[in-house]
Amino acid sequence: MPLSIIKLMKMSLAYMSDRNSEVENCVEAKAVVIASANDQHIFFDTIMNPPMPSRQLHAALKKYQQKKTT
Repeated sequence: MPLSIIKLMKMSLAYMSDRNSEVENCVEAKAVVIASANDQHIFFDTIMNPPMPSRQLHAALKKYQQKKTT
């Protein structure tokens, strides 16, 4: 695991440990699942820079909201 990712995870865990030990345990457990460096890059890039909603997602939301009000 790259050192920068480890530092980021340790900083995140330090911040969260004051708030909720269950969250800390969850992050540690999920970190084991992210195996390859490419997986790590994709995961953290998506968390830090989420993609814009697509047209399909906007259409699905509109359809859901219409069904919800009827």
